[in-house]
Amino acid sequence: LKEYGHIGMKQGVFEYASYCFGNCTTLMWIAGSPLPFFLIEVEECIRLCQRTKQEVTRLIIALFAQAAQNLTEKSEQSAKLEGKWFSEEHMLQSLEGNVFILTFYRLLKMTLYYLFGDSQEAYGYIDELLKSRTSLFSHNIYQKISFYGALSCISRLSNAENDVESRGMLEKLELFEGELKLWAETAPM
Repeated sequence: LKEYGHIGMKQGVFEYASYCFGNCTTLMWIAGSPLPFFLIEVEECIRLCQRTKQEVTRLIIALFAQAAQNLTEKSEQSAKLEGKWFSEEHMLQSLEGNVFILTFYRLLKMTLYYLFGDSQEAYGYIDELLKSRTSLFSHNIYQKISFYGALSCISRLSNAENDVESRGMLEKLELFEGELKLWAETAPM
C-alpha cells in the first residue's frame, strides 16, 4: 500500500494515493507494528497528505499517530488525544458531522481507555460506536469495535450498579461475541 501510495503521488493521483497511506496506517495498527516504527512510518504519510491537501486521510492518520504517541509516552491524561499529531481541544469541534472520522476517534478513545485500565470510560463509547460503526463496515478496522467493545463490557460488568445496567452490558457483549465468533469461524487466520 505504501508503495502504491508513492506511485500515486508521482502520478498526481493524490486522493487515491492518500487512501493507500490511510489503509496502510490502519493495517499497521491492526497488525501490531512496534509503535516507534509505526510513528516513523505515519509521520511521512501525514506530511504527504498535508502537502497534497488530503485532509480527511491526514486526520485519520493523525488520530492513529496520536494514539500511538499516547501509548509510548507517559501522560496524566493518557487517553486524551492531545499532542503533536492531534488536538481534541482544537480539532474535535470541526469534525462534527463527519461520522467516518468521528467513528475512528471514538474507537481509538475506547481502545485507549481500555488499555489504560479505565473500563467505565471505555464502555461509555460503545453506544455511539454502535450507532456509527456502519461507516467503517467495509474498513479493515471494523472488527476492532467488537473486540474492544467486548473487552470493555467484560471489564465493566463486575462494576454494574444494578440488574438493568448488567443486562444491557450482557446484551452488548453477546452481540460482540457473536460477531467475533463468526469472524473466527469464517476467517480463522
